[in-house]
Amino acid sequence: MLKFDWQFGDLSLQSTTPYQDAELVERRDLDANQIDSQAQIATVDLDTITQELRIVNNDARLWNFIAGVFFSDSDSLAALQTDLGPFNQQVVDLQPTVPGLTALVADSNTRSSQEEFAIFFHNRFDLSD
Repeated sequence: MLKFDWQFGDLSLQSTTPYQDAELVERRDLDANQIDSQAQIATVDLDTITQELRIVNNDARLWNFIAGVFFSDSDSLAALQTDLGPFNQQVVDLQPTVPGLTALVADSNTRSSQEEFAIFFHNRFDLSD
């Protein structure tokens, strides 16, 4: 995360820029037995960058405020491979239940992109006698 805070008299300009690159790989045993015949591998790759800029007044006696903008950009790829074969020939030496039938493998890839933008403003008034 990259942060900056610049002071300009009674005002400050603050910037926050985080970046995230994450990958998750998960293997699931679909049939829950000792023969590894049905399995699923899920892979998720996520890249996210966000930017927030704020203007904050400092040492104000009557009126305190924060004003800013926010932006976020996320891209992800989710890949799913499902092996529904009668037997996984690499693990056990068994023959398929139907001659000539081999493993059924299903692949799916899903891409997703998301952008967010926000403008915000917060006020506080201090009133006294």
